[in-house]
Amino acid sequence: MIKTLRYSLLSLLVLVCGSAFAQKTVIFDATVDSYGNNENTDNIVLTKDGVTLAVTQGNFGNGKQFRIFKGHSITVSAESGNVTSIVFTCTASNTTKYGPGCFAQLDGYTYDEKVGTWVGSAPEVTFSAESNQVRATKIEVTVAESGQVIISKPTVSGAEYFLESTEVSLAAAEGDIYYTIDGTEPTAASTKYEAPFTLDASATVKAIAVKDGKESAVVEKAFEKVVPNDIVIGNVLFMDEPVKWQRVYFSNSQVVYVKGSQVYIREAQSGSGAAIFYNVGLPAGIKRGDILNGSIIVDYTLFNEMPEFISNPLTDVSAVTIDGTEEIIPVSSVTIEDLETGLYKCNDVLIQGQIVTGDDGKYYLQEEGGKTILFYGNDEAVSEYADNGKTYFVESIYYGIYKGTYELLPISVYENDPTAISDVKAETNANGAIFNLAGQRMSKLSKGINIVNGKKIIK
Repeated sequence: MIKTLRYSLLSLLVLVCGSAFAQKTVIFDATVDSYGNNENTDNIVLTKDGVTLAVTQGNFGNGKQFRIFKGHSITVSAESGNVTSIVFTCTASNTTKYGPGCFAQLDGYTYDEKVGTWVGSAPEVTFSAESNQVRATKIEVTVAESGQVIISKPTVSGAEYFLESTEVSLAAAEGDIYYTIDGTEPTAASTKYEAPFTLDASATVKAIAVKDGKESAVVEKAFEKVVPNDIVIGNVLFMDEPVKWQRVYFSNSQVVYVKGSQVYIREAQSGSGAAIFYNVGLPAGIKRGDILNGSIIVDYTLFNEMPEFISNPLTDVSAVTIDGTEEIIPVSSVTIEDLETGLYKCNDVLIQGQIVTGDDGKYYLQEEGGKTILFYGNDEAVSEYADNGKTYFVESIYYGIYKGTYELLPISVYENDPTAISDVKAETNANGAIFNLAGQRMSKLSKGINIVNGKKIIK
């Protein structure tokens, strides 16, 4: 009987201790948890395991991200107990568009790269998307039952990826912080945090907060020292797999086309290697013909089978300079067969043939012999020359291969080969005062060589 009583008391003690530290974490995953059918919606309410997300306006039904629109808010609440931690994993970093730093300042809330973390204790917490829309792929909510003593885990801040070194800071709402950097679990016997420290090698920082003998859950963050691969644009011409951390060097490289946040750059003014630089923050106002020098750290990927570079946490354009602009951009005369070799991807090319309208209503260039290639985008450049039986020279950007279909983005149409006369840019349209070679002013371009704004134009 005494033995039975002893076991009963032990079981009760375990139950009490377990409940004293009981808490739960509810994870909302945008690929699994949804509201609506990919619609922009007012008053979204999404509930899971006793935790509710209430959004005044957003989109929680696209299967990719939870979107909280600019000027609106998300309130996180618990059916019972207090919310002690909320973690947003976002699609962008810090205060950039869609990042966790787009929320208004809130006590207990910090963000680092793509992760925003709130720690505290409250039945509900409201975040306002102030500077821009916030997009989160995952929202993790930790709840402690009422009356329980829960020590909030600390936060870890610092550049997740770095070249030489990074400074790491730890913070806690209460208690002292103890941490490790060797992968072991921290305890009250580990290194006590006193001030920010520097890492010069890859490491995982793990930390706990300790107060009145009670320990928080462990928080951890991995830091990676990056050694970029040094390349020039031409190195990736035939790379068919994505590769991270590429330091691309520009040496009199030339911009051949700009379309929104897509900048097409070739290795040199007369080089054959070219690639797209997408949304990497190149200098504002960059334009066709600009000459670039310097370097940039980016990731390599593919866009419609075209070589493309995209930004990463180490992307910094401060080392890129624009050193002049060339108004005349050398082009490569090619055939469709030449394009199929892959040598001219993302480059400025000149191709000859008739411009025809396909059965699908789209415009194509048709070479002698009947071989065709699709013009995609900028239809106004070619539409007036279609289906008249004439042969033209069309300057284009080798734009992509979409579902096996080769695509050119047309720029200009010429009736004569513009490369046949040195220093003459051949165009079918021009603006400004027009003169012939005798100095007589003309009302429109005439056949042969014209002078427009001091430049030679051939029609």
